[in-house]
Amino acid sequence: MSILDEKEFFRFMLVNIANYQFGLPIGERLFPRNEIYFIFSKFFNRPKQILNSHGEVIATLDNATGTLLLHRAGARILHAETTSPRFRVFVSDESFAFARLGYNVFCKHVTSIDEDLRVGSEVLVVNNNDELAAVGKLMVPASAAKVLKKGVAVKVRWGLTPKTEIKHK
Repeated sequence: MSILDEKEFFRFMLVNIANYQFGLPIGERLFPRNEIYFIFSKFFNRPKQILNSHGEVIATLDNATGTLLLHRAGARILHAETTSPRFRVFVSDESFAFARLGYNVFCKHVTSIDEDLRVGSEVLVVNNNDELAAVGKLMVPASAAKVLKKGVAVKVRWGLTPKTEIKHK
């Protein structure tokens, strides 16, 4: 198997994972042909991080679950390619500012949510004007996120501030 074939195989695998996780045709939008690069895991010999042609990380492949963990560039693509309310958690303006800085979103600040989301889903944190603030993982069922008054609704992985972008753990 040549290197070109191996790269194309991994791209095919990632496109199918993205299509399964986010729906058609997101995989082709996230990972366009000849515009992505891989950083491989030393232990698994599989792509660990996927970068675009500008060197920005699009996503990380989670080997434990076989799903994609979106980074800032991937979140921007998913936001641009999907219509509201898919994959979105809408938050109050107060919480929006903190989510942009990388802080977690609490249930009491959730104003609306995509009801099709499940616990552990990759979500986009947006305000009521559908402006992207952050990307993270949903921690509670979608039906409970608006009702609960305590607890973390979204564990934010990456905040997207206008000029500088901050990672918060």
